[in-house]
Amino acid sequence: MSSAEAEPVRTGRRDSVGGLAQPSRPESRRARRTSDKVRSSKRPHLIQAALATLAVFAVLSGVAITLHRSPGEDASDATSAIASTSKVTELPSASNDSTPAGAIPATPSSPAAKSKAGTTLAGAVPVGGLADAAASIRKAAGKVGAATVAKADAKKKKANAGGPSGSGAAGAVKLGVFRGTSPSDVTSFGQWLGRKVDYASDFSTRTTWDEIANPTYMLQTWKGSGYRMVYATAMLPTQDDSATMAQGAQGAYDQYYKTLAQNLVDYGQGDSIIRLGWEFNLGPSRWHPDSKANFIAYWQHIVKAMRSVPGTDNLQFDWNPNIGGETYDSRNYYPGNAYVDYIGVDIYDISWADGAYPFPSGCDAACKQQRREVAWDDKLNGTFGLNFYADFARSKGKPLTLPEWGLWQRPDGHGGGDNPYFIQQMYKFIDDPANNVGYQSYFEFDPGDSGDHALTTLTSGGSKFRDLLGK
Repeated sequence: MSSAEAEPVRTGRRDSVGGLAQPSRPESRRARRTSDKVRSSKRPHLIQAALATLAVFAVLSGVAITLHRSPGEDASDATSAIASTSKVTELPSASNDSTPAGAIPATPSSPAAKSKAGTTLAGAVPVGGLADAAASIRKAAGKVGAATVAKADAKKKKANAGGPSGSGAAGAVKLGVFRGTSPSDVTSFGQWLGRKVDYASDFSTRTTWDEIANPTYMLQTWKGSGYRMVYATAMLPTQDDSATMAQGAQGAYDQYYKTLAQNLVDYGQGDSIIRLGWEFNLGPSRWHPDSKANFIAYWQHIVKAMRSVPGTDNLQFDWNPNIGGETYDSRNYYPGNAYVDYIGVDIYDISWADGAYPFPSGCDAACKQQRREVAWDDKLNGTFGLNFYADFARSKGKPLTLPEWGLWQRPDGHGGGDNPYFIQQMYKFIDDPANNVGYQSYFEFDPGDSGDHALTTLTSGGSKFRDLLGK
């Protein structure tokens, strides 16, 4: 994060029921006459048995519906259909191939069901309306089955996405956060948000070459944390004026970056993302370009030096200007696709645009909203705004990233403060697949005198962030 006032950064067989046995051989005439009388006297009972069989099949269909209904699902259609035949008790297991004895009571389950049943045979199964009941069961089964499948699909998609439910691209965008050099604080942020954080961002000290090459305290702290690291890495020490970009362009400092790369590998972080010379386009930056040729050549030297170290095959580099404060086109300092994996831009809710911030005295809620909309439009559509960098990333075939972003409650009033609107608009941008956001990292830290960013401090924005990006 820059201290500059111009924008700094930031989811079996089922036995047939009631089947009639067939004779094994023809009967004699006498036997047939005798059996005809017997069959005549038993015909009503056979009809009863046949109708009972149909009823059992219907009820068994109801059992299947009960077994496949998801917990908590509305099954009123299935329940009303089953109620017109019989109440079904729960089966021991959905994989059981037989129906337990006593599972089907002999009478309809309620007076209402009895009144609709019509004539009954042997006091067991209602005759009238049986076909209608079976049709209703089939219809209800279709509804319940479709709802169950839809619910299962939604659950699967959410689990696979690993992100916010019901989102477009946002569910697939890797989530990062800066919470200081503290894995426990990153874990706490994930618990607050209700989802796992993928990336942890950090900044090493950088006053000397030794601090740049050997950030041992930081690498040791993050070792084995389970987070992929995103490191803001200096191109020059901040308290050594003898170091220049021109010398770096000649390879004079390659050894420091080889040492840094070896340290990353030794501490199990050879797959880190390096925000090399982050926010180089801000005037006060120690590595602000002195010339196009020097900046590009020096960047290329650093990348080649670090990639030359065994174990850095998954090390990636993020070319990362700031969205505001520049008076020139940062694209002129792009070092080439072979040396860049991501094109990033840091963005905060601050503005000096006319009609934006600060809020005038007596500015009510409507007034503040209007000014926040002006500020956002400037951030999105300004000369060097989000759309500008999204277009540039597309032209290079690289994912766009948001390595630092956040709200800002500033002492000078040029921030939008606790602004849920900014969170909403950032979410929409991240969620748009056309913007191809590779990862985004919120600056969840209050630096002190320069103002507040933390979502736990700016609670209205925090609530919106959790609603949109949590689970």
